[in-house]
Amino acid sequence: MRVLEYALIMLILCASCTSQQEGASLAVQAAKPAATANAPKISTPPVAAAKTADKELQKILHWFEQMDAVFREALWVIRQEKAPQGKSVFGKMQRALLIEMKQKLSNKSLFKCDVYSMTRNVPGVAGFPQDAEVMHQCNKKESFIKIGDWSHPKSNELFINFRGGNLEEVLGFATSILSPRMSCKLKSHDNDIIENFSCEGFMIDFNPAKNQVLRFNQFEYQRSAKTMLYLKAEVLENLDPVRKIEVDVPLEGKISVTETVLQAPEYLAKQVPAPTVPKSTPTPTVSPTITPDAISEEDIYHDRNGQEIDQQEDPEARGVREPKPLPAPQKSPFENGNALEGVIESSDQAPPAEATPQPIEPERPRENNTK
Repeated sequence: MRVLEYALIMLILCASCTSQQEGASLAVQAAKPAATANAPKISTPPVAAAKTADKELQKILHWFEQMDAVFREALWVIRQEKAPQGKSVFGKMQRALLIEMKQKLSNKSLFKCDVYSMTRNVPGVAGFPQDAEVMHQCNKKESFIKIGDWSHPKSNELFINFRGGNLEEVLGFATSILSPRMSCKLKSHDNDIIENFSCEGFMIDFNPAKNQVLRFNQFEYQRSAKTMLYLKAEVLENLDPVRKIEVDVPLEGKISVTETVLQAPEYLAKQVPAPTVPKSTPTPTVSPTITPDAISEEDIYHDRNGQEIDQQEDPEARGVREPKPLPAPQKSPFENGNALEGVIESSDQAPPAEATPQPIEPERPRENNTK
């Protein structure tokens, strides 16, 4: 009997212990939901969400690469100069994304400012919407400066803004001084190929030597349209439009480029050298014919033509005229009623020889015949 009583007591004690354990377990289970509801939520992105975000970055990277190719082709049509791959504002954004994705950059000599920093905001688990701010650094002594930002609101859309004042190495010095605010937008297919994109306020240097800037009034790209690329721009020289350019790139056929000159170019006046007088054959100097009377009788150092002679030479050897007495005054042939013949000596002749004296006849009366 005592053994039975002892066994019965043990069974009662075991039953009570079991009920207490079950009550404690039920109390713990009831307390767990309340504790879970009041505990702070810890948001740890799953691996799938991280992979989705990386996929969206890869898509945006591919978009920047396509926009760079289209823009460089547009500049080649207008300026006849093809920039290297990635040498554009879109190429700068592409390189900043590569740094964000922990990838190495190629062709490090392409840019002077080639150190990038990006601040992204990704509120969605699917990788969109998201936005980012892009900065670059030229050297370690300078701080990062903002070059643009982009937003990705939908899976197939992207909006980009550029600060032209900080993009001198791709837009040019004159354009960076103007510091334009440029913006672009695009839409793509599901296979990440751009369907269309357009830009507003886009500017780039055209001819730095003349301080000319190319400003796009219309920049439209449509991949499947009949006119695949349409450009409408003007060339500004000192902020004044001097030319208009219109480009039509069809899907098939020839490219059409129409240029209209609005103002004649201003040329700087250059100094014209003085005209050189051609050397002519010197004409022989003809000495004027000088009559002997024009030469002084005392001038024994010049010949008959007035040319100077050597003073040590004998004047007679040169034929210089010797001083001679003046001729006697001539009388009229009718003077004193005598018709005398006078002899006029030439100054170039020697004095006549002495005449032989002849007997003088007595004067005869003259007959006057008056009728």
